[in-house]
Amino acid sequence: MENHSSIIMKSIITGMFGAFIFGSIFSFTYFLTFTDLSHASFTLRPFIQDSWVDQFWGEIVSLIIIILLGAIPGYLYYATLKKLTGWLPGFVYGLVIWGIVYIGIGLLLPNIPPLNELGSDTIVTSVCLAVLYGVFVGYTISYDYHGERLDRKMSQNNE
Repeated sequence: MENHSSIIMKSIITGMFGAFIFGSIFSFTYFLTFTDLSHASFTLRPFIQDSWVDQFWGEIVSLIIIILLGAIPGYLYYATLKKLTGWLPGFVYGLVIWGIVYIGIGLLLPNIPPLNELGSDTIVTSVCLAVLYGVFVGYTISYDYHGERLDRKMSQNNE
């Protein structure tokens, strides 16, 4: 049971670490104007109407929120898709995450333009980063899960 909870914790940390990596890259693309939306568009701007939200510190605070929220997809991948191998499950998972964020949550937030009004740079950049996040989370969690199973089998055979 200790290994099981250890892998769950690793999955949560993987989701958060992936959110840090790809969230940081997303922030960088926002500052380079590859995308019209930033983390703050989803996490702060709908709730806080202050000038700092549109500046560097707003992006840092929203990145921290995104990192904390990254635990959710990490755990959900472990709970539902951990047995799948290869890059395709993570690819699809990234597309699903993108759809939930940009289509599902985006429709609920008044400051997020509809999908047909977003620029192609925003769509392509965000889809690519979501897919990379999904593949990173998927590969890492699947690798940990299958590695733990292999270790368990090897230890049982040695007994």
